[in-house]
Amino acid sequence: MKRGRPKGPDPEKIKKILFVLKQVDMIWVSQLARIAKMKESTVRYYLDRYLYPFIEEIKPFDREIRKFLKVRIIRLKDRNVTISKILEFHKIKGNL
Repeated sequence: MKRGRPKGPDPEKIKKILFVLKQVDMIWVSQLARIAKMKESTVRYYLDRYLYPFIEEIKPFDREIRKFLKVRIIRLKDRNVTISKILEFHKIKGNL
């Protein structure tokens, strides 16, 4: 019997992130983390690792300023995306 956390993403965390993203048009990652009551690093990890094909990222500043400000504004490409679609995508791709 294996101990610890099961391999792959936590569906509850994806559910929290999707719930917030479906409520707004665009949001800063720091605000998303605050509203979802998760650590910002966890939200960034899930966005980069599991939700990247389902979100659009808007970088509001020019390249010189972005070196110093790690600001990301994101939104869902499709508001009808579900957790099952995300998990199925990653199973097919082999990330899980």
